Amino acid sequence: MVIKLASFGISNPLYKQVMQVRRQVFVEEIGLEPEYDFDGLDDEAVHFLLTVDEHPAGAARWRETKEGVVIERLSIVKKYRGLGLGTLLIRYVVKDVLPSKKKIYLLTPDFLVDFFRWNGFEIEGEKFQEAGTDHYKMVYQRDEKSRKSLISRIFGKK
Repeated sequence: MVIKLASFGISNPLYKQVMQVRRQVFVEEIGLEPEYDFDGLDDEAVHFLLTVDEHPAGAARWRETKEGVVIERLSIVKKYRGLGLGTLLIRYVVKDVLPSKKKIYLLTPDFLVDFFRWNGFEIEGEKFQEAGTDHYKMVYQRDEKSRKSLISRIFGKK
């Protein structure tokens, strides 16, 4: 299995594959309206494509906001889930954003909270509704002490 990761803007021809992944996951699988995913903000974002043996397998984007940098549209095609590719992708995206020194955050459905905790994010604020699903805002814990504390809480260690 050959895994490749790339980042680029919307003018790159690989952007079409990002859109293919997002349509497959968000529209066809989850059933979101295309307008929810295709929000008109792609031209402001840095896009990521993860391929497995040259096949589009995952996508994500980040963009700057007034609050910092938001990671959005993280998605792994169903047949590639369970292989650790989501972790690989989120960590690659975070590594790309870290030099900015800005707050890194995301909005996630409640069923993915543990996944993002495992990858260094912690809940900030209260649960809210988005696209008919409970969501949380999660913020990346930049410093080592915060990440160690987070891991202790995940595994119940003091």
